[in-house]
Amino acid sequence: MIPLDIEAVRGDFPILQKPLPKGLPLVYLDSGASAQKPQCVIDKEREVYENYYANAYRGVYRFGAIVDEELEGAREKVRQFIRAEHSDEIVFTSGCTMSLNLVASGWGKRNLKDGDEILINEMEHHANFVPWQQLAAQTGATCRFLPLTDDGRLDMARIGEVLSDKTKIVAVTGMSNMLGTLNPIDELAKKAHDAGAVIVVDGAQSVPHEHTDVVASGIDFLAFSGHKLYGPSGVGVLYGKRELLEQTDPILFGGHMIDRVYKDHSTWASSPAKFEAGTIQIAQAIALGAAIDYMGTLGMDKVQEHERNVLEYAY
Repeated sequence: MIPLDIEAVRGDFPILQKPLPKGLPLVYLDSGASAQKPQCVIDKEREVYENYYANAYRGVYRFGAIVDEELEGAREKVRQFIRAEHSDEIVFTSGCTMSLNLVASGWGKRNLKDGDEILINEMEHHANFVPWQQLAAQTGATCRFLPLTDDGRLDMARIGEVLSDKTKIVAVTGMSNMLGTLNPIDELAKKAHDAGAVIVVDGAQSVPHEHTDVVASGIDFLAFSGHKLYGPSGVGVLYGKRELLEQTDPILFGGHMIDRVYKDHSTWASSPAKFEAGTIQIAQAIALGAAIDYMGTLGMDKVQEHERNVLEYAY
């Protein structure tokens, strides 16, 4: 494998061309919190505002048609990137946090009841921890914890102590932003399904750093952010299996998510529109597609190999 040309990659990011005081080159080490943006992503977002901005899914004029086409093109790029089966399983949200809250409130409240259990663990980001706490408090369910080993891994040898037919949700990070742990998602998904539970994966860290195949891994819901994937802030993705999204209630109402409104009730559009109320993050979602294209030019295998080399050097 030909390794990444690091100087060429640095050249793709305008901010990395700006020296620090005293002429020192900038080395950015906070990508776990948010990644810098390559020129192609910046250009794509600017392109939308400068050339054809319009509201989405509303106008039948030229700009509206271009925006609709670009948005659906970006949705298809996301689908291919995570290897989902259907584009209507890809929902644009404001970020990973909103995506996880949407699952907790939209699917969880509808499907959990008193006595049910949610399996979480202590390495989770707050965004994949607090929503399940709140769901438990609101439904009468209980949060149970899969123990960790001394070196910060899920103790899969003890999963039988906490996973049972009472478990309805297994919520887990694909890659811990705190410990760097890579969790065995495929194995967890199989065990969750054997117990009759769904698995919700926080992919904020894992999706930008490793190949993701939601079908092969058996993932039911996957959430991730655009800004950690070298895309714009303010946009994220929720993937959900089609049949599970049909069982999920919207949590925001109005605009594009409406099917029909009557005096005494309303009906909702089908997914993904059902979960994209109001004016969505138009330019940001389109530019997320450009970020995915950029990752394709780098090659995820090369990215992973470079990260392994950096990790070995750091150790």
